Amino acid sequence: MDIVSYKCPNCGGPLTFDADKQIFDCDYCCSEFSEQELIARFKEHDDALGDNENDRAEKGQQAVNGQENVSENSQQFSDNMNNEEREKFENEAVYYICPSCGAEIVTTDTTAATECFYCQNPVVLSGRLSGDYKPDCVIPFAVSRDKAIEKFSEVCRKKKFLPVGFWQRNQIEKVTGVYFPYWYADDEADISATARCEKVRSWTSGDKRYTETEIYRVVRDGDAQIENMIRGALSKEDAFLLKYVHPYDLSKIRDFSMTYLAGYQAEKRDIEKSAIEKDIDAESKRRCENAVRDTMKQYTSVRMENFYSNIKKRKWRYTLLPVWMVTYKYMGKIYVYGMNGQTGKIYGELPMSKKKVAMTALIMGLIIIALGAIGGMFI
Repeated sequence: MDIVSYKCPNCGGPLTFDADKQIFDCDYCCSEFSEQELIARFKEHDDALGDNENDRAEKGQQAVNGQENVSENSQQFSDNMNNEEREKFENEAVYYICPSCGAEIVTTDTTAATECFYCQNPVVLSGRLSGDYKPDCVIPFAVSRDKAIEKFSEVCRKKKFLPVGFWQRNQIEKVTGVYFPYWYADDEADISATARCEKVRSWTSGDKRYTETEIYRVVRDGDAQIENMIRGALSKEDAFLLKYVHPYDLSKIRDFSMTYLAGYQAEKRDIEKSAIEKDIDAESKRRCENAVRDTMKQYTSVRMENFYSNIKKRKWRYTLLPVWMVTYKYMGKIYVYGMNGQTGKIYGELPMSKKKVAMTALIMGLIIIALGAIGGMFI
């Protein structure tokens, strides 16, 4: 598997994607590049190198050697585990060699992009996102790391029942930008429906109240376009956070390019279309029926007697969506938060101060008692 590190064409420093400016920049020489400029530069570089098969074979062998080279430190770390821990670690951990400093990179089997912990050079494990695993689309980060921390700070400042001293920037364990995998499905379907609908109106004349009920048999036939049925494509334990940071603005979606991963981590899917097909079928049918009901809003009541939908065509889009993962340590406990990397929406558990809650309840109780006493004086 190749390890790709996107280098600045001007100085050779690592390139990262700037979420604020929506461009790629180099921290060393301050160069900035658009996606089109980078593609053109890389193409010129490849054309200049030519198609030397021996060089390619040598690079391929180096990549293989890099995967097989496990350092003594990692071996000692594994030796210190018990048998069950060692087996789990060896099954999940994958080793690579940083192309910049030669340090060993340890990832899980679904990690597709990460950074070297020694030289902080962003690397992309290109084989993880090739072939069938290559995404179709990506939504780039629009919230920078600094803005993510500031937004998290704002949320904490607004929570009145947080424990005193909970929020301290220096207690943030890690803020990591991660692209998580999702499946989007779009359907084209034939629909046919028959419903019993009623229109009810009432009026008063003199001292009498009248009610009129009109009954209709309503038929609908036609085509339906069901778009953006989304399901997560990762089964990791912390993936439950991800469903709560939606929605994303899909007007900002772009064709996938590996360069967007530079400077961020990325996960490869481990849930296939076949595992979610029935669930998507059920949602497609439900949304088709809702679309039919939306055409019958002029009736007081609608009872669907027959409904049929047939999916003519389904388009799948394997997409990477940006999420900031914030890890925060307080009173010996680690709190994990997910933040939408496009909108800044946050989800996660915040601790509550029982002392503050009790004090607030006591004050409210005293106020109610006082108001009751004052009210009794005027009776």
